[in-house]
Amino acid sequence: MGTAHSIASPTAYRSDGGRPLAGGGGIVPDVLLKPDTLTTPEQEFSRALDGQLAVCRDAINATALDLRRRGVVGSENFVVDEAMRNEVRQKLEAGGLHLTDSTFRGGGVLVDQQLSYELARYIFGPTAERRRRIGDDRQIGEAVALLRQAQTPSALLGLASGPPPSAH
Repeated sequence: MGTAHSIASPTAYRSDGGRPLAGGGGIVPDVLLKPDTLTTPEQEFSRALDGQLAVCRDAINATALDLRRRGVVGSENFVVDEAMRNEVRQKLEAGGLHLTDSTFRGGGVLVDQQLSYELARYIFGPTAERRRRIGDDRQIGEAVALLRQAQTPSALLGLASGPPPSAH
C-alpha cells in the first residue's frame, strides 16, 4: 500500500527548471501583477452608463463607421483625437445619454480604447483590432518584456523566478 500524503505538510515538487512547487496549494504565478482598476473618474463614467451601455456602444460603432466612410484614418497607428471623441459625445447626446463634461472626460481613456478597437477592425480588419487590444493588455505587455530579456527558455524561467520586471 502506498504512503498517504498529509494535507498539513504538503509535498514539495520541483519544476523542470528546478523551481520549488508546493503541493496542495494551487499554482502561484511567477510574476504577480496588481489587478487593473478603474480610476475614480472612470468609475464615475461607468456609473453614468448604467443601463445605457447599448447607447454608448451604438455611438462608438456609428462614429467608427462614419470615420471610415470619410477616410479620416489612413494608418493602422492612428491615435483617437479630440474631434473623434467629440463625435462619440454628439452621438451619445443624440441617443439620449447626457453626460457632464467632467464625467465624459473621466471616461476618455475608455472611449478612446473602444473607438480605436472598432476603427481598427472596420478599416484594417480583425487582426489589427487584436493587435491594438494586445497592446493595451498589461499581462501580455509584462510577458513580452520578459521574453525580450531572455535568449532561451531556461533564461526566461530564471527571469520569472526573480523579482518582477516592474512593480505595477
